Amino acid sequence: MHRSTSIIRWLMITFAVVIVAACGGTARPSVSAPCISEKSTALLVRWGDEDDSLRTITYYEVNSKGEVTRYRGTSRDSVTSDYRGWIPHDAYCERVASTRTAFLQTQAMNVRGVRARFMEYVNPNGDVFLRVVWNPDLQTFQSRFIRPEYEAFMQHLRDLN
Repeated sequence: MHRSTSIIRWLMITFAVVIVAACGGTARPSVSAPCISEKSTALLVRWGDEDDSLRTITYYEVNSKGEVTRYRGTSRDSVTSDYRGWIPHDAYCERVASTRTAFLQTQAMNVRGVRARFMEYVNPNGDVFLRVVWNPDLQTFQSRFIRPEYEAFMQHLRDLN
């Protein structure tokens, strides 16, 4: 009887350790990425799609910790959100730097059709509010820098699942 009790105890402890280890690896980040300065802790990057004919919007937002949230709905008033996961800080820092460069190269663009794709780079602490909108059905010269950034963020989303 003593041997079976110790085996059961060992199995319970092993099971508990596996559960704790599995949950501990997916904990949400508690601090901003190392590339984020004190003035940029409110930085948000958003990207998504709007469809005027369906009156729908789906977009994603990543904060300075690398946490990704999805927003979707039929109008801005009925948008719901759900947490999707987080991008590792090294990948996040690379992506944010590349996105900032793409915005500097693009400067200003608002070319939409019935469907619109957009990216935003927002840092309220630094009074930075940048938005680029393009028609996803066209591969225009003006959107050449921002399209790869959009696709790179979408790849990060696929990697989260």
